[in-house]
Amino acid sequence: MKKEDIIKIAEPLISEGILEGQSDYDIAYNIAKMIIEQKKANPVENRVSQPSELLLCPFCGAECKIEQRTFGDSNIYYYRIECNGVNNHSLDCWDDTEEEAKETWNKRASP
Repeated sequence: MKKEDIIKIAEPLISEGILEGQSDYDIAYNIAKMIIEQKKANPVENRVSQPSELLLCPFCGAECKIEQRTFGDSNIYYYRIECNGVNNHSLDCWDDTEEEAKETWNKRASP
């Protein structure tokens, strides 16, 4: 999911003042919750993806790993892709599947 998509989802929360006065954690939780609700309301059907390998880190050239994580104490999951290099560059992906998260990593721009 792109930054623009997240902003688009968060706009109703911001315009209605729902996020006002909340902690950063609560804001992130509410945005993540909206993302999940939107994905449930608009499922993507007939997804075709081929297994892909993670490309090397575009910043340092190190190999990368992917893991599924939980957002706080919730049942909201996301994928983190992290390089094994000295600076541990990473990307948190809110994609539905591991394959989509890999595609997101592989498409990111090089510096």
